[in-house]
Amino acid sequence: MDEKKGVVVELKRSMDGSQSFSTGAKSLPEMYFDLGTLSEEEKAGEHLGARILMCAALSCYTNTFTNGLKAAGAKVRSISASATIEKEKDEILRTRYMQMHLHIDIDMDESDRAVFERVRANMEQGSLLTYSLEEGIEMDYNVRLVSGDQV
Repeated sequence: MDEKKGVVVELKRSMDGSQSFSTGAKSLPEMYFDLGTLSEEEKAGEHLGARILMCAALSCYTNTFTNGLKAAGAKVRSISASATIEKEKDEILRTRYMQMHLHIDIDMDESDRAVFERVRANMEQGSLLTYSLEEGIEMDYNVRLVSGDQV
């Protein structure tokens, strides 16, 4: 990756409704969407931009959180997470995203609770992506430690 450019994603969109994104990532080299078979009403309900944004926020936040836990010696068994996003109209009636909520359950031993609490306190400022989003979207983090029988 060229540090001056940062991360590069390329889009190819055909007028039949298909979109292909080349990500440059080895784990997800391409994303493909085909809206061509959907009705106009179905297309309006897809909200692909919001969904991709929430995927990115969840990925970045949970990766950063997990790395902090691992660096402190905690063992994470699994993570379950979801995101929701709210939008509203501004003073000139443009719709914009106003708030994103991340709900994260981290399955790890109760014996690592002190590490969990320390990392959670550090993560209140967000991850690289979520902190960057906070300039325009209020971010809300709801992170819980859960053990295997609670998941």
